[in-house]
Amino acid sequence: MNTVTTKTIWSLSALLMFASLSARAQPVNSQVTDAVSQTNVRVLGQGPNMLAESPNAPGATIAIKNNTQKTAWMTIYNTFGSIRDSGCVQPGQEIQFHNYYGPLAYKVRAEVTAAAGCAGAIIADISTAGGVSINAGLDVSIEQGASGSYYLEKHKFAGAPEAAADKVSAPSATIRTKDNTNYSMWITVYNYFGSIRDSGCVKPGDVRDWTNYWGPLGFKVRAEVTKNLDCGGDKLADLSVWISVDPLSGRDLSLEQRKDGSFFWNK
Repeated sequence: MNTVTTKTIWSLSALLMFASLSARAQPVNSQVTDAVSQTNVRVLGQGPNMLAESPNAPGATIAIKNNTQKTAWMTIYNTFGSIRDSGCVQPGQEIQFHNYYGPLAYKVRAEVTAAAGCAGAIIADISTAGGVSINAGLDVSIEQGASGSYYLEKHKFAGAPEAAADKVSAPSATIRTKDNTNYSMWITVYNYFGSIRDSGCVKPGDVRDWTNYWGPLGFKVRAEVTKNLDCGGDKLADLSVWISVDPLSGRDLSLEQRKDGSFFWNK
């Protein structure tokens, strides 16, 4: 067989192999093209720590429940502002993000969208201000108040059992806040270093407990008194108080209003 014939055969073989590889790759390329062409649609599972991961993986879990009638695109930021996870949560559904670690603070952001599937215009963009610290885990819900405004509510995490060592050796106490006024207040509890430990809405006459506080350092309790019952609307007052927490008896606080209309903490 001469040299020309051999080169021709090798050339034909190379072309056939290239055609075969192109045919195999075509469906994947089509899927990518289809996904990119869907403008204004964000796909669940962009983050590295999504639901596909084992719920028994080390680290804490952030669970987010959507209690509204709209879809919401969730984004979790780490202490340095980088995105850790993101995904779409449907109305009435819950989404979980795994492998988070207690000492660090994370920001939870919800972009509530006008259309289904986390598409269309963003009608509300709400975040946990300043970040939240995570111990066993974090439960957050997306709520809509009577006025139509959206807000994030933090709850005591129920997704993981308490460690036996915590029950025995780690002293913990409760900060109890009571609203003795005719207005709702948004409570934020900060640790000594300024990171948010807890936050949530307390309505007139209600009492709310913030648990698992201990240590020699103090905590700052902030009350933002609001015009609306759902802790939305105009802010009428913003007042803070530094407190120490007894590991056995905890600490009780109440928000009061004077005759002149001003508000104050009774501690």
